[in-house]
Amino acid sequence: MILTCPECSTRYVVDPAAIGASGRTVKCSRCEHSWAEPPPADLQRPARPRPLTAERSVPRRRPRGTNLPALPSDPPSRAPTILWVLVIVVFLSSVGAAVWYRDLIMSRVPLSEAVFGLVGLGPEAAGVGLQLQVSKPDYTTRDGKRVVTIKGIVVNISEQARVVPEMIVKVYDKNKKVIFEKRFAPSSPKLLVTERISFTTDLIDPPAAATGIEVTFDPTRPGKPAAGHP
Repeated sequence: MILTCPECSTRYVVDPAAIGASGRTVKCSRCEHSWAEPPPADLQRPARPRPLTAERSVPRRRPRGTNLPALPSDPPSRAPTILWVLVIVVFLSSVGAAVWYRDLIMSRVPLSEAVFGLVGLGPEAAGVGLQLQVSKPDYTTRDGKRVVTIKGIVVNISEQARVVPEMIVKVYDKNKKVIFEKRFAPSSPKLLVTERISFTTDLIDPPAAATGIEVTFDPTRPGKPAAGHP
């Protein structure tokens, strides 16, 4: 037979013989409420009463025929798990988009360069993927002034299109100190894969103490076209 606690509605499967022909007082092991349970109508023979109360310290295993839930409890809701999965998916998608479009973000929000730099995703060094090939300087005289002509080519040796930043010619003295500097823009702001361009610039009357010349890309604008180019 099935007993139902009138206080908490907990249901139990109980052997009718445990109630007896005259009924008995029973106690809910969940809320400890006691009530008088009448004898079952279909009881054929008297049976020795058996205690139905159970202390809270007793393990989950109970005597057969007493305090057994008649109906299984409802399964736990999956809503919190699904919500957390959605939060994680949205977060990872946002991070992936930020990494993929970091160059665009850094160009629009310069302060973001420091944030990306902290995680090793800052702007690339100037001229990454580009190779500079500088020819031997030509020395001539023009209008009574000494002119040094610097020539060379820029080659895209990477596997993607590259922006060509502004270029700098640095003149050093014997102590490796920069004593003259000139910036100039390349003839093209971008190079496709394996594409190359040539460049030429003149140094008008450089310092007489010059002992060395170096051509580099502007490190302050590594991923931006040179001035004069869109």
